[in-house]
Amino acid sequence: MCHLGQMMQDKQAFTRGYDAVVAQSVHSAWDPLNNASLNECIDLMFRQSSLEVTLLGLGLSAATLANGGTHPWTSESVFSTLTVQSMLKIMLTCGV
Repeated sequence: MCHLGQMMQDKQAFTRGYDAVVAQSVHSAWDPLNNASLNECIDLMFRQSSLEVTLLGLGLSAATLANGGTHPWTSESVFSTLTVQSMLKIMLTCGV
């Protein structure tokens, strides 16, 4: 579920997000989303950062990434190896 209020608040803090997207683009941390514009990438980043998740969902997401993109309970391949590598590169730049 996307929290619209949080998304709008985050968009007001545009400078930090813009810098992050530019830095990731420069270092090729992600695929440029099929030649999407920088504004489209920033909008996607703000939408993703305003998602609400449960502790279980967050844990399963982490376990799926740690398992190379395969869901630990269903053994379903959720992400490709390349996607997992790209996601981990981006996560590494996010701090904490």
